[in-house]
Amino acid sequence: MGQVAAHNSVDDCWLVVHGKVYDVTAFMQSHPAGVRAILRHAGTDATRDFEFHSAGARKLWKGFLVGTVHGAQQGCALQ
Repeated sequence: MGQVAAHNSVDDCWLVVHGKVYDVTAFMQSHPAGVRAILRHAGTDATRDFEFHSAGARKLWKGFLVGTVHGAQQGCALQ
């Protein structure tokens, strides 16, 4: 998760959901609840909050997929 944790700002925001890594930087300004709703989870696992969203909203995330978290016990690697 170290690689993901480094992406924790308005200009560079990644989230992990169900082991998949998403670069949501371009979406932050468009989020209906505002930038802060995403930024508070920047660089972390946001699975719990992701589950709150509708199926339609979840589908939007597919375009932001940048990798997968592997070996969480031994660190993080993007593939």
